[in-house]
Amino acid sequence: MAKNYLEILQDSARMDPKVFSLTRIKILHSLWQIWPDGITFREFSAGMAIQDGLLLQNLRTLQDLGYIRSERAEMLGKILENFYLTDLGKGTWSESREWLLSFIDREA
Repeated sequence: MAKNYLEILQDSARMDPKVFSLTRIKILHSLWQIWPDGITFREFSAGMAIQDGLLLQNLRTLQDLGYIRSERAEMLGKILENFYLTDLGKGTWSESREWLLSFIDREA
C-alpha cells in the first residue's frame, strides 16, 4: 500500500541528517552511480565543480562517519588518494535515495 505524505515525512526521521547537504549528496551519488570503483581526489575535484577545500572537508566528514574510505597509492612518484563508498555508505545512500524519491514523487 502506498504511503501517505505524512508517513513519508515521518520516515525522514530515519535519515541521517549528516548526509543531507547538497555537497554530500553529490559525493555519495557520484561514488554510487558514476565511480563505483573509486576515484582520486584530483578527478573528483575536476568533475564535481566543488571548491577543493569544501570537497575535502566533506570527504573527510563522510569518511569519519564510515560512509566512504580512502586509500593512498603512489603513481609516477606522486601520492594519490582514492575514495570509495563503503558498504555502510551504500546502505545509507540507498535508503536516502529511496526516501528522496518517495518524497519527490508523492503529490500532497
